[in-house]
Amino acid sequence: GEAFNQLEQRLNVRNEMPTEADDLTNKSSVQNPTQGQLQPLVHLFSQGQLHQVLDQIKQILPRFPNSPILYDMYGVASQGVGQYEDAIASFYKALKIQPNFAEAYNGLGNVQTEKGDLEAAIDSFKQAVTIKPDFADAFNNMGNALKNKGDLEASINCYEQALKIKPDFAEAYYNMGNALQDQGNIEAAI
Repeated sequence: GEAFNQLEQRLNVRNEMPTEADDLTNKSSVQNPTQGQLQPLVHLFSQGQLHQVLDQIKQILPRFPNSPILYDMYGVASQGVGQYEDAIASFYKALKIQPNFAEAYNGLGNVQTEKGDLEAAIDSFKQAVTIKPDFADAFNNMGNALKNKGDLEASINCYEQALKIKPDFAEAYYNMGNALQDQGNIEAAI
C-alpha cells in the first residue's frame, strides 16, 4: 500500500538505488547496499510484509551502518506498522548521515502528521522542498498538514505547487478539491 508507494518513489522514480559500481566509487561516509542487495526488501515491501522488511533491515544494517537508504526504508516500514517513534528515530539517523536527504524529511513529516505534530511536520516538509524544489509529493503532504492545521489557503497553495511540478498528480487534485470545498468554494472544487 502506501508504504510501498513511498518506497517506490524513493528508490525507483529517482533511480537512486546504488549499483555495484557506486559501491566502488563512493568514497564518502554514506554506505548503501547495492540494488541487488535491496531488491529482496523492495519485494517484501511490494507484498506488504512490513514486519519482514524490518527484520531484514535489522540483519543488513550491521554491514551498512552508514546507509541513509536503509534507515529511510526502516522509517517507512516502521510507520506502516504504527511504530512512530522507531520511524522518527530512523529518519533522523538517515538525516544525520545524509543531511540533504529530502525523502527522509518527507517521511519524517508524514509520521509527524500522523502523530498530529503538525508544526513539526510542516517544518520537515519545508526542509524537503528547500532541498528538492521539484518534490511534488512533499508539497502535497505539506498541503495535507496545513489543511489539518486549518490553514486552507496555504494548503491550496501547496497543492497548486505540487500540480505545477506534476500536472497529472491525481492525489493533489483530490486534496485541493477537498480544501476548496472546505473553504466553501464549491465551484472551484468541481
